[in-house]
Amino acid sequence: MRRFRDIPTHSICRFVSFAAVLAYTLTLVAQKSPQASQPKYDVRTETKMKGIVEEINLPPKGSEKDVAHLRVKSGTDSTGCLSLSQDFS
Repeated sequence: MRRFRDIPTHSICRFVSFAAVLAYTLTLVAQKSPQASQPKYDVRTETKMKGIVEEINLPPKGSEKDVAHLRVKSGTDSTGCLSLSQDFS
C-alpha cells in the first residue's frame, strides 16, 4: 500500500492545480450575464414638470412595487402622477 509520503510532489501539485482551474471555470460558467438582466434607461419615459407638490402617497413597507403617487399643482391646474423607482446601475 502506498503512503502519502510515497506520492511524488508533482502529482499532488498537478491535482491541486487541476482542481483549482476546474472550480474557477465552474464559477465563471454559473454566473449570469449582468447586462441581460438589467433594464436600460429610456429617455422617452422621462417627464419634467414645474409646480408645487401638494400631496405624496407612499406605498406601505414591503409592498410589491415602489410607486409614489404625487399630486402636483401648477397655477390653477392640478396633476396626478406616479413615480416609479428603478435601478439603472
